[in-house]
Amino acid sequence: MAAEQGDGVDVVSGGPSSAPLPRRTRLLVLAAVAVVVAGAVVAFARCSAGGTPQAASTSAGPTGGPASDGSAATGAAGSPSTSAAGPPLPSRPQEVTELPARLTVDPAAAAPLSARPVTRARALVQPRADEPDANPPVLALAEDNTWRRLDVGDLRPAVDAAGNPQPVLDVTSLSPDGRRAAFAQPDKVVIVDLTTGRARTVAVPGFNENAAWSGEQVLVTQSGRTYLAGGPSPAAAPYAGDDVLLPAGATVSTLSIGPDHQARLGRWPGGDQTPVRGATDLMSWSGPGWRSGDLAARVASVSSGPVAAPTGPPTTRLVLVNTAAATASFADLPVADIRVLGWRDPSTVLLDAGGRQVLAYHTSGGSLTTVSTVTGPPALLSLADGGR
Repeated sequence: MAAEQGDGVDVVSGGPSSAPLPRRTRLLVLAAVAVVVAGAVVAFARCSAGGTPQAASTSAGPTGGPASDGSAATGAAGSPSTSAAGPPLPSRPQEVTELPARLTVDPAAAAPLSARPVTRARALVQPRADEPDANPPVLALAEDNTWRRLDVGDLRPAVDAAGNPQPVLDVTSLSPDGRRAAFAQPDKVVIVDLTTGRARTVAVPGFNENAAWSGEQVLVTQSGRTYLAGGPSPAAAPYAGDDVLLPAGATVSTLSIGPDHQARLGRWPGGDQTPVRGATDLMSWSGPGWRSGDLAARVASVSSGPVAAPTGPPTTRLVLVNTAAATASFADLPVADIRVLGWRDPSTVLLDAGGRQVLAYHTSGGSLTTVSTVTGPPALLSLADGGR
C-alpha cells in the first residue's frame, strides 16, 4: 500500500543521494565479524554516583497475556536457554517486564496493520535478512502480545551507490510512547501512525541513514549532516545525529569520539565539547547512546592498548558516562554483538544481544539478566518506553 501524504510534503535541502557506507550497514558488518569476548561480567561502580552497590533485583517468569489469534509472542517461566538460530544461550535469571519472555517472530501469523491498528506497540521487530536484497517485514508487538505486519508506507531497504544495503528498522524507529514509527528511506522519511495504520512521507533529499525521535520531530541522519523533520519547518541541525543521546529534548546532548580517541560530551545550544575522563582508546560506537538522568550508556569498540599500537584485537564494552561529572566506567560483557536499546530504570540498561536476546545490565552490581529471547531467526529490535 503506498504511503499517504499528509497536508503537504515537507522538504529540506540535502546533499547527494548516496554515502560510502550507511551507519546501519556498518553495524551489521561489525556484528558479522565481531570477536566474542570471553569471561564473566565485570562489575563496576558508577562514577561519582556515591553509595554502596546493591545486588541486582531479579525475578522469574514472563509477562503478557495470551493471544486469541495464534500470533502471540509469549513464553514459559524461567530464562530460555536456546534459540532457533545459533548456539545455546547462557542461562541467566529471568526479568519480568512488559515484553514476553519469548518473542516468537512469525510474519505469517501477523495481521496487517492497516486492518488492525494498535493502541500502542511494545516493540518493533524485523527479522535479519538472509540475502542482501531480501526485505523481511517490520512487525509491531501489540499490548496483548499479538503481532501486526506494517503493510503501509512502502518500506524498502535502502541501497547506497556502492550497493551496500541497510535494513528498514533501526533501534530508534519506535517513538517512546509506542504510537508512531519513523523509517529512514532514500530522499524521505516515512512516519507510520500505528494507532491508525496510516503513513505519511516527509521529504528529506539525500541518502538518509537513520531516523530517531526528538519529541514530536524526527532526527534524520545523513553522512555529515543532520536534519530535524516532521515539524512545521524542517531545519538543519548543528550536531551529528548519530551522536545524540536519546531521548533528545530541548537541550541536546551528544556523546562522540574525538580525534584523540577519547569520548566527548557536547551540549546544544552552545556546542561545548567536554572530554570524558576514563573513556579513552575508543575506536568506534555500536548503536546510539541513551541517557537516564545524569547517566548515559553506549557500546564501543575499544582498542587493546593505544589505538596506534594495539596489543591485541579490540573488545566490545559498555561505556557508562556520568554526564554531570564527565567521567566514565567500562563494563566487559560476554557478548560481542551488542547495542543499547535504552534504560529500563535509572540503574538498568537494556541491551540487544545479537538480535537473539534482550538483556538487562544492572549498574548496581554488574549482573546480567534475561528480559526476552527471540525464538525465530535473529531480529532487529526497537522498544517503546514501557519495554525499556
